[in-house]
Amino acid sequence: MAVPDNYADIYRIPRVATDVFKRMMSPETYASGSNFSMFTYDDGSMILYRYVKGDVRPSHVRINTLKKVSALKDTETGRCVTVDEVMVREDFEEKTYYSADIILEPGIFHKLKFE
Repeated sequence: MAVPDNYADIYRIPRVATDVFKRMMSPETYASGSNFSMFTYDDGSMILYRYVKGDVRPSHVRINTLKKVSALKDTETGRCVTVDEVMVREDFEEKTYYSADIILEPGIFHKLKFE
């Protein structure tokens, strides 16, 4: 993948294409969405942050993992989000990902962990 001269053009790449790149870079756990950052830690927890510039509305993000999990827990509030089983065809084989959908509010750090 070639990086455009103007980094803002990366957001013009279709989400499906960037998801393939994300799976290549981080095959175990990745997040699908835009205008956010995801920081992962060795203990399996992660912090997500929705940027506060331009479009300051909440953003839909899907977090995917290959680990068999039952829920995604917000460690600050204790709220749990159900996880769906999703089949992804990759390199002529099917992989099972466990996915959770969340809404990120702009400017708020979210500390999450799969259970």
